[in-house]
Amino acid sequence: MKEEMIPRKKRLWLMLASIALIAAGIMTAIIYRGTLKEIDYAAIENGQIEVRNMGDTLQEYYEEYGDNFAQADYIFSQSDLVIVGTPSAEYQLLPTSIDRKVKVNQVLKGTTPADMIHVIEPSFIWFYANGDCSGRAVLGYAPMKPHEPYILFLQQERENVYTITHMAFGKYPIEANHAAEPLDWTTTITYSQVCNNLLLSSDSELFTAYLKAYDEVIEMLNSICTELNLKRADHPL
Repeated sequence: MKEEMIPRKKRLWLMLASIALIAAGIMTAIIYRGTLKEIDYAAIENGQIEVRNMGDTLQEYYEEYGDNFAQADYIFSQSDLVIVGTPSAEYQLLPTSIDRKVKVNQVLKGTTPADMIHVIEPSFIWFYANGDCSGRAVLGYAPMKPHEPYILFLQQERENVYTITHMAFGKYPIEANHAAEPLDWTTTITYSQVCNNLLLSSDSELFTAYLKAYDEVIEMLNSICTELNLKRADHPL
């Protein structure tokens, strides 16, 4: 009996690994639909590359939640770390986010043990379709440009890794001749201020397809894990 259990377990783990690989391939194909390329900011600004909003528009997001964080001092109070930082050109594109290295130039709130921190930006997806490069962003969030200073309101995710407080409402570009604190903590942050650094539209097709595929994969894996009496952490995804 014991001798039969070993091959059976191996077969089950091989099946799990195969499903995980297939699932990853499907999700990657849906997300990228082609070759992943470097972020081309100039092409965004001159309209050669379109950045589309996925899901609700930022306007709707602002109208629904704006009263809760329209004051700069509120965003300040909600943040573990507030800095003037310069994003490096070094980043990692992930399926649902960007892991960006940011140099800390000045700390306005909190402390950081390192001069370089990791900032996780909201989902931003690039793909090639029919020879045309396109970009899609959740809630119209535009990624930070490298080598340009920003004031960043950050919440700590784990050691030396941060997320941006209230997404687009937690990052503001600083002009070269601008003061280190471009926002007055006592004033209301307007929707137009936030939109100055964003490109928006209303297409949600790609994001919907991605979520559908993701949900199907997770449901399938959960079902398999239940049958095998495994915990989620025990399988490859």
